[in-house]
Amino acid sequence: MIAALQFADRWREARTDGSDEALEAYVRDAHQALTARRVDLEALRTALADLLEFLSGPGRTEDNCRAVDAFFCLLTAEHTDILERLPAGWQELVDDLGLDLAATFEDAERADQAGASPEKLLERLRALQTGSSATM
Repeated sequence: MIAALQFADRWREARTDGSDEALEAYVRDAHQALTARRVDLEALRTALADLLEFLSGPGRTEDNCRAVDAFFCLLTAEHTDILERLPAGWQELVDDLGLDLAATFEDAERADQAGASPEKLLERLRALQTGSSATM
């Protein structure tokens, strides 16, 4: 179940030797917002915005993007109910964090076209409506 998900286990699997230490706190905040019993979309927006602003600025490195990509890929692949609890636009955004973010350095044009670079993901996040909360 979502409440039992262990951040540390997923992070250990996803992080790279070259990822910034500061990145862990941003990913942990996003994880907590996503795995809360009742997802508060404003809290999720804040956590994801902080993460994506870091990845768009001082944390914009290949290792950091790969670590975040791997983390969200593991999380959403193993626990599809996380995405099912979110409104459609939010599902796609969170899913793209674990699909194409690493392409930012492998194939920047593809990442931009897919809306999956940190900057494009941040733009997409800012365009999403929060409504209220999502529950499961």
